[in-house]
Amino acid sequence: MLSRILQRLIFRLQRTASEHQVAFFIGAIALVAFVLLSSRMEGISLPIPASGGVKMSPPAVAAPSGTVEAVIQGVILRGNQEQERAVASRNMTVMQDTATPAYYQETADMTQQMVDNGITSIQLTTIEWGDIRVDGANATATTWETWVTSASDGSTEQSRDRNVYKLVQVGGAWKITADDHPDSGPSLPGLPFR
Repeated sequence: MLSRILQRLIFRLQRTASEHQVAFFIGAIALVAFVLLSSRMEGISLPIPASGGVKMSPPAVAAPSGTVEAVIQGVILRGNQEQERAVASRNMTVMQDTATPAYYQETADMTQQMVDNGITSIQLTTIEWGDIRVDGANATATTWETWVTSASDGSTEQSRDRNVYKLVQVGGAWKITADDHPDSGPSLPGLPFR
């Protein structure tokens, strides 16, 4: 809309004004448009990952191959993909290999509740990796995840949350023991949909 108005004004100016007047007027319009758009954006806060966060799209492991960080990122990414498949297939058991038994049961119950309440698909569209801290056989990893959730009524919802994963080594393999959403208030563990 704004570009059409600018085109009409420029056309009129070109017929009646000198090149310098046209350039000055175009600059003034651009400045006014910038100020108006900036004022409309004021008060809108866009979530930005903490320093050091690496944004990846499509979701992928970002740490150097062969590092413990890459292994942990791989488990988290695989766990998210398994939750996508669990909703699509209505088979919660596909989430077992990346989770401890207690976390699996909690996540399976919550994912089943989503399905029972009309969620037909979930998709992790973006993952941004934050800090990973390893302390022996325990680790924590921070992510910012963007999910798109579709329901049987045709509606979709996009959400972005900070996730703090807790992992433990079990038989030499990393398993997820918890997925907290500290910025979301009360939430359902392991679920992108609120």
